[in-house]
Amino acid sequence: MQESSIEIAFAERFVAIALIGEVVIAGVCFLPYGTRVSLGGLPLHPLIVHGAVVLLPLLSASTIGFGVSFITSA
Repeated sequence: MQESSIEIAFAERFVAIALIGEVVIAGVCFLPYGTRVSLGGLPLHPLIVHGAVVLLPLLSASTIGFGVSFITSA
């Protein structure tokens, strides 16, 4: 019974991380064409791209890895 609760917790975390990425991408899609968004003079486009393409898959993979290690060690 305890293993399934761990699986559910990691599945919920995985879905939450994926939804964060989708919200960021959807928010960018609603900006007018040619809009330059910056934060203190730093352009946000590279940050958004790297966040969606690099960081979210790494977070998702680490969540799955921790989930597998907890399940196999139990």
